[in-house]
Amino acid sequence: MKAIQIAENGGPEVLKLVDLPTPEPGPGQVLIRVKGTSVNYADIKARQGRYHGAPPLPFIPGLDVLGQIVAIHPESPPVFSEGQWVVAFPRTGSYAEYTVADIAHTFALPPGISHDQAQAALLVGVTADQVLRVKGRLAPGDSVLIHSAAGGVGSTAVKLAHIYGAGKVWGSIGREEKRAWVEQLGVDGVFIYRGRTYADDLLAQSGGRGVDVILNGLGGGTLSEDMRCLAPLGRLVVFGDTLGPNLIAPTVLYPTNRSVIGFSFGHLRRERPDQVAAMVAPVMDLLQSGQLSVTISERFPLDEARLAHDLMDRGQTVGKILIDVA
Repeated sequence: MKAIQIAENGGPEVLKLVDLPTPEPGPGQVLIRVKGTSVNYADIKARQGRYHGAPPLPFIPGLDVLGQIVAIHPESPPVFSEGQWVVAFPRTGSYAEYTVADIAHTFALPPGISHDQAQAALLVGVTADQVLRVKGRLAPGDSVLIHSAAGGVGSTAVKLAHIYGAGKVWGSIGREEKRAWVEQLGVDGVFIYRGRTYADDLLAQSGGRGVDVILNGLGGGTLSEDMRCLAPLGRLVVFGDTLGPNLIAPTVLYPTNRSVIGFSFGHLRRERPDQVAAMVAPVMDLLQSGQLSVTISERFPLDEARLAHDLMDRGQTVGKILIDVA
């Protein structure tokens, strides 16, 4: 089969198109012919050698997949049939013509969800829903600040915040040229997180109260700014470290009952595989009803995956990038 393989850490140039044996499903697994996958920031970190959940070198990147089941291990439970369209979190990477997935991490594609949305929404939808609704405990009327609001998770979280009845919804971006794109999502304000002064602006816009929920996949200096504008009883959900280490002094938390909560879907998928289906279900329901759609900005064929990574590296993307395989 054709696949993108990473044999050494580095820039987009380490993504090599190679011929590899087609994997075989083991007990409790299925083999999926890949129609497409999406590019997630964890793919970038894995390529760079900075992702805690990356497999050892060499490996095939890719964390979600849309495709058809072509083989089922004979000892697997009779949940699926050959030819069935599914989405999955694969074991063997999805930048490939075929991938293997555990049945527990494979889900029948419901009617009413387009292939494009299924290809784009699985991982970002689950992540956005978990950090906002479950970890952030967003309640109707709560205000929320969503960092990297132009990205796949961020823009999806903005849409979910509106669906879930949030009050004020603010977004942050790293580049001024993305402001108009985020504004059209219906946010109440947009801040540049690289300026390190957005806390003052948010406090001014909130009448000095601050914000109830903050979603932060950036880390670095944004965390101290977040603590300046996190309201009493507020929840700061940290799910990434794009800008560097996450450093918060505990002494800024307890005086006003504020919380910092971590989230890693990769860790939960490994340690609590029985919980994955419950995380996927609400996202599928919203996609199927048409309440949620993920914005797709770019798509590339498998042999141009490096171009997709190059765009991500340069911070020149909004929404989701797809990789089409078949």
